[in-house]
Amino acid sequence: MDIAKALVKCVARAFYDTRHILVLDALMIHNAYLSLPPLVVGCTDWNRVRDDELARLLGLVTKDVHKLCGKLKEDRMLSVLASRPLLPSSTDPADTHGQNKKTGSSAL
Repeated sequence: MDIAKALVKCVARAFYDTRHILVLDALMIHNAYLSLPPLVVGCTDWNRVRDDELARLLGLVTKDVHKLCGKLKEDRMLSVLASRPLLPSSTDPADTHGQNKKTGSSAL
């Protein structure tokens, strides 16, 4: 894995601006999942880094982090795992159009 990280660092320093390099280095330091599928098959010890956490670490606003990561994602230097926040227990995703499951009545 150290060889892959060294390769990513070399490529980043050869082709990207300082801010892109900082994003990649921060993700590697925090052992976040980089786009290296053949090398990490079966590896489960990756950490998730949220965009607001990365922005705070780099001293940037979230919008700038999105732009930087967008370019890196476009070039396949990283991959993004998007996850939805958990819904409150009172909200049921199967409850469509406000329909009550017990009575079958609709709130509309």
